[in-house]
Amino acid sequence: MTNFIVKHLRTLAIASVTLTSSYYFCNHDQIRNRLFSLLKVEASEYERRNAKIASSRSRFIEQKHKKIDDDDDDDDDDEDDDDNESNTTVQTVSNMRERRFREFASIEYNGQIYMTPMDFLESVIVERPRPRIGRRILTDDMVHSILYSTPPKHRGSKRFFRNLEDAGLISFSEYLFLWVILTKSFTQFEIAFAMFDTDGNV
Repeated sequence: MTNFIVKHLRTLAIASVTLTSSYYFCNHDQIRNRLFSLLKVEASEYERRNAKIASSRSRFIEQKHKKIDDDDDDDDDDEDDDDNESNTTVQTVSNMRERRFREFASIEYNGQIYMTPMDFLESVIVERPRPRIGRRILTDDMVHSILYSTPPKHRGSKRFFRNLEDAGLISFSEYLFLWVILTKSFTQFEIAFAMFDTDGNV
């Protein structure tokens, strides 16, 4: 019996492949239609799930904006009480990035607002700034000591901002530059540098 199976194993394999392929070719259209219908069902379920997620996100964002607007109205009432003080310090903020910079910036020097590297990390990672009472106002000596304690760029590492903590000052323009570097893709930077690279060494 084993000799028979071994002897005719090749014939059995060819016969099984032939039967399978003939079944597949006879029912090819049906199998293809079943696959397409399954794919359509999967795609429609995926779209339905994404539509639900998108609608719930948009509702959440709308509620959040309404809540923020309501909070802003409460803040406006408080500002009306302290008109003399608020008129000198409040500036109109039209840009979302500038508003975020102002929320997270914790240092003021010569009337200019600055961030520390830790403030910058928090502005990227956290939704709201940590609670604090006003901004820390720096003197010339304090600024010189902060800038002196800032390490040079050759001592940089992957943990550069975490290691700096409060040893550094970031202006609004530098904040925008760092934000663009973090959010733009590498290929966009390659294109930009290729436009300005005249001798091809970059």
